[in-house]
Amino acid sequence: MIYLRRRFSRVAPIAIAIALVTMLLVCVITPTNTFDETTRANVAGLRAFTVIAPARQAELDHSWRERLERDASIEALVPVRALWVRHPMVIGEAYCPLLLADAMRVREIAERAGLRLVAGRYPDDDHPGVVLHEDVARARKLSVGRRFGTWVDPDDTTPGAYVVQGLLGGDARLAVGTAGTSLFQSFLSARAPAYLLLYPRPGAKARMDAMLRDARVGGEPAFQVIDEAYMNERARKALANVPVLVNFTALATSIVVALIVALLALVAFQARQEEFALRLAIGQRRSHLLLELALESGVLALSSWMIGIVAGWLVLYAYDVLVFEPRGFLVRLLDARPLVASAMLPLVSVLASVTALGARLYRMDPVAILQRRE
Repeated sequence: MIYLRRRFSRVAPIAIAIALVTMLLVCVITPTNTFDETTRANVAGLRAFTVIAPARQAELDHSWRERLERDASIEALVPVRALWVRHPMVIGEAYCPLLLADAMRVREIAERAGLRLVAGRYPDDDHPGVVLHEDVARARKLSVGRRFGTWVDPDDTTPGAYVVQGLLGGDARLAVGTAGTSLFQSFLSARAPAYLLLYPRPGAKARMDAMLRDARVGGEPAFQVIDEAYMNERARKALANVPVLVNFTALATSIVVALIVALLALVAFQARQEEFALRLAIGQRRSHLLLELALESGVLALSSWMIGIVAGWLVLYAYDVLVFEPRGFLVRLLDARPLVASAMLPLVSVLASVTALGARLYRMDPVAILQRRE
């Protein structure tokens, strides 16, 4: 430990290598949680309501609708049409749900999902259009008064044309709007899939969802139930291979850096040969010296790793403020995954360094080294 304080310049390359690579891992691995965060935001509205559609029919059977209206766990049934608003992500694209409903229901659906109006107005019969989540608007470079859809851009995926009447803020990424009053716009909206939003009574969401999943017609499910659990399971399957990539990146990087650190440790050991030869000559055990080297390597690697973590987080925070946030990208900065993944780096580095130094120490001939000095 005294050596680290007095001769830090000799081990500084080791510390710099570990800190820089740790910082790199933090900056590379952390943004991969954007897939989880975007999915979480897109399904957050399903905490407030559940979406259903007939599983085996074009429309919901009248008798089932009456049964749902009488169910004690259901507060209201709201018919909607569903489309999607495409927006870019860090890698690839994502889709924000767009619910088209009666103008009187637009504000109710948005507020039910925990959203608030932050700019513009809610659409109505005199001002048809949509209210769009502000993050999606930033990602699409849309503002109040702008239009989107296939009529505006043939490469868009939302059929028709919709005016952004307002922007929403909140956790749930959701767009809500009216179908429009023109004949052709009504025709396009009619082609959008029809669903029912089911509002649960206070405290009855889990009971309502369980009832819907258990409903049967002739032994088959009566509804296609789209709730938070269903969407989270779909997202889990879609993103199942992301940890494989993260772990491979961390492991491969750790092995390469460990070899570099081991070589740098051997170079630093060369400058201390005479010190260890003298200590061996006066009777100190090789195991004691190796334990000391292991302690020094561990302290150096751990402190460098911690510095790399802090530096990486600061760089990522600045990048989030300057780049990710203005583009509407969701990234969770406080993420345990880069900590766990990069934790292999100091461990593997210490093991590689101690192995190399131990082999060198046990082959050392203290007498020959001291004689060369004389």
